[in-house]
Amino acid sequence: MKYAHLLEQLSGNSEEFRVLHTTYKSAKKQIKRLQRAARTQHQPQQEDAGPSNQAVLEGEARFAASLLGSVQSLNAMRCTKQERLVDIMGQLEQRSAELQAGGSSHGDEGRHDLYSQLVQFHGEALLAMNWSIMAYTTVLKILKKHQKRTGLQVQAPELRNVLSQPSWSTEVLAALVNRAEAMTTALQQELAVQSDAGSVGGPDMAPGPLQHQNSVNASINLLTHLPAAALDSDPDSDLVTGMDEDGDEDGEEVSMLEMGEVE
Repeated sequence: MKYAHLLEQLSGNSEEFRVLHTTYKSAKKQIKRLQRAARTQHQPQQEDAGPSNQAVLEGEARFAASLLGSVQSLNAMRCTKQERLVDIMGQLEQRSAELQAGGSSHGDEGRHDLYSQLVQFHGEALLAMNWSIMAYTTVLKILKKHQKRTGLQVQAPELRNVLSQPSWSTEVLAALVNRAEAMTTALQQELAVQSDAGSVGGPDMAPGPLQHQNSVNASINLLTHLPAAALDSDPDSDLVTGMDEDGDEDGEEVSMLEMGEVE
């Protein structure tokens, strides 16, 4: 599956993925213009010198500034989402502690509500972690495509600094996912014990608002159940196999190895 097509499919379920899709498409169009400018305006250069044509240099500067702005925006989105999830986990842990301290006086309904909230939170945290990996991968693919099409590297030290920030790590989000899984499992076991004892007569353990949960599940399933035949076995390959929706050759196929490069 082509990377652009994967982003397009995911964008149907999430505003965050729509941003990634728009960013990727916009960068591809800019790279295409730079490639044309380099072909039509390139002048003979001295050995080991880069293109000196003013239009090409100005185009490269605009591309670097645009990409830097996009990366900063993606990083801000990621940090905001992560901070929100950390706050929600704190509230869920507080609620769990209150239920444990109150024992049966809080009733089974409170435990069922907490279970539903944990299931929904787990889906959101898992999707946020996958989005973070996809966001980083999108930037890497843009840089790779730029170098391949123009033969140049993006000259933007600020971009390197932004991409090397600790905020791109998925460590915090992974910890939230693991914590939600542990809490959900423990609560499920507690409810099962109560059910066996005949003390549960409350609502079923529903996974929260159905429409929202289905949207989350659809994105997660697409990310985690891609057919093997659609994946590029070589994460460094960039095969040209067809034309994308922009009429631009784009054979970059998705590699789960490449998507997992964020540490």
